[in-house]
Amino acid sequence: MPLAHWGVRSPPCTAGAQTIIYERPNPVVVNAGTEIYQARALSAREVKEAPQQRCWTERHEAGLLELPFAIVGGTVKLLAGQDPIRYDRRCTTVEGGTAYWDVTYQFGGVERSARMSAPPGSTLLVKGDGAPLT
Repeated sequence: MPLAHWGVRSPPCTAGAQTIIYERPNPVVVNAGTEIYQARALSAREVKEAPQQRCWTERHEAGLLELPFAIVGGTVKLLAGQDPIRYDRRCTTVEGGTAYWDVTYQFGGVERSARMSAPPGSTLLVKGDGAPLT
């Protein structure tokens, strides 16, 4: 879009090859022929992955009261060709991490939504068609 459309009256600030034009409601960033806009974030909701079960095997150590039975039981297992050591399976549930952020934003007077890998700040960068930059 031509700059006159945005009502720019003062010369834009130039930072290297990128020109940033501040304008209400959406500042425009012009970078090598590509127009990138700033949209206002309305809300962001974290969506978690499903909890996962993590399991492991622990070697069971015989206590003092179990020792006589462990010796007898271990001897019987050895004679039968089995492993005399007892292993216990332990499991715990681990909370899932962040799967994505469900973001609602406003661009060009239209409320839109997108899934993003990180939470936005108060604004997010979008293309001319309103799609967020990835």
